Amino acid sequence: MVVMIYTRCGYACPRTVADLKVLENKLSKYKPGDVGIVLVSMDPDRDTPARLKAFAKAYHLDARRWILLTSPSGNWPPC
Repeated sequence: MVVMIYTRCGYACPRTVADLKVLENKLSKYKPGDVGIVLVSMDPDRDTPARLKAFAKAYHLDARRWILLTSPSGNWPPC
């Protein structure tokens, strides 16, 4: 599963992570390497690797199942 997030989001993103954790519990019959959850930040200027690590720790995201990604700041093309 791949989901776009902002770690500083106050409502929708925490709700999304909570819903994903419910789904994660239903994945228990699968090995973590077989099925995973990828969170991709849409705010690379603020969602640094350190911020994503803190977010994962705060939400108790198991690194065997969850992958959090960001990109270098300023790499998003203009809309």
